[in-house]
Amino acid sequence: YQDAISAFEAVMTFASSEKKGDAQFMMAQSYERLGNKAKAKAGYEKVVKDYPMSKVVKKAKERWARL
Repeated sequence: YQDAISAFEAVMTFASSEKKGDAQFMMAQSYERLGNKAKAKAGYEKVVKDYPMSKVVKKAKERWARL
């Protein structure tokens, strides 16, 4: 999961990408699976607040509520 986080962080550096919301969500999932609940919560919160039009917002809200 650590390698995945690095790859998703690279996506976040792009000036413009419609995949940033997805990358943020998958990064949060990776942190969750690594057992880092604090970073996972922060990641899901970022999806909801920064990418409200993303198709993964509903999933992010659900996972955020479970942590």
